[in-house]
Amino acid sequence: MRILILVNEALGIGAKQTTLRLIDVALKQDHSVVVLGVADLGQSTEGVVWGLGRELSGVSHENDPALVARIAATAPARIALASADAMLIRTNPGRDPERRSLHFAALQLCRVAGRQGLRVLNDPSALQSAFSKLYLLELPPETRPQTLVGSDSEQLIEFIASLDGPAVIKPINGSRGNDVFCVESAKDKNLRQILEVVLRSGHAMVQNFVPEAVRGDTRVLLVDGEILRVNGHPAAFRRIPSGSEFRSNLDQGGTTAQAAIDEGIERSVQRIGPVLRRDGLFFVGLDFLGDKVCEVNAFSPGGVRAAYRYERVDFTSELLRLLVQRWTTT
Repeated sequence: MRILILVNEALGIGAKQTTLRLIDVALKQDHSVVVLGVADLGQSTEGVVWGLGRELSGVSHENDPALVARIAATAPARIALASADAMLIRTNPGRDPERRSLHFAALQLCRVAGRQGLRVLNDPSALQSAFSKLYLLELPPETRPQTLVGSDSEQLIEFIASLDGPAVIKPINGSRGNDVFCVESAKDKNLRQILEVVLRSGHAMVQNFVPEAVRGDTRVLLVDGEILRVNGHPAAFRRIPSGSEFRSNLDQGGTTAQAAIDEGIERSVQRIGPVLRRDGLFFVGLDFLGDKVCEVNAFSPGGVRAAYRYERVDFTSELLRLLVQRWTTT
């Protein structure tokens, strides 16, 4: 197959990313891969969606850093997107806030390319719906923390006062745990200042603090609404916060460990899977605190390397097999 991989920037792919693992495995399985960034897309006067892509085929690299260098050394060429067999969207708008308009436009162009015959995963319309943390509210209420979204400080404080315990406050956009705060109660002396900081970027999301958060969260990768598994091993891993830090994001000093998929997570996945299938979100990562989902990673879910570290099975090849299967049967 000729597979398009859409990322933030073609020259921004890192050697440790899941995206690079997928490119590597695809090349080793004799697929050709075209890497494009969101700024590389356009539409002709005839309505054809095109892109400036760096096309790779065959295996001429010895390791991941060599593959990164190979991508950088490949000259971009203009192609009609629908001339390829399929596209995998691996963008991450949360880590590229200054170019949000480019990400919105890229999704719209991918929708048009889909109507022109290109098979695209995840579905661009679904990704537009999942552009912020608000998509969490699409999940069944019993599978997520109690949540309020708003921009009125007094309303948010009233909600925090109604909770039986601490609250977590975060912006609806962003990633890596940035500007995420925990307060003990509505009487916290810094609460109004925290809300002022979070509300500068728009709406805030406030949730009850899930007690299991002190032990970290569990990233679970799902394909077509089910946990990605190889020989019974789940594509999952734990993220453990450092010291007194309540955030378990690796960018906030968190560390990883092997995950245990218990009955609570299995039950929540069974309830969430139909929602993801309905919305066209084929490959996602769910972050669990206990059996509650605190975040849905729909754009560029990562973690196959960390999951491999503890499970020692090849999740990337199985993921690519399932992607190709979906592309060729729809």
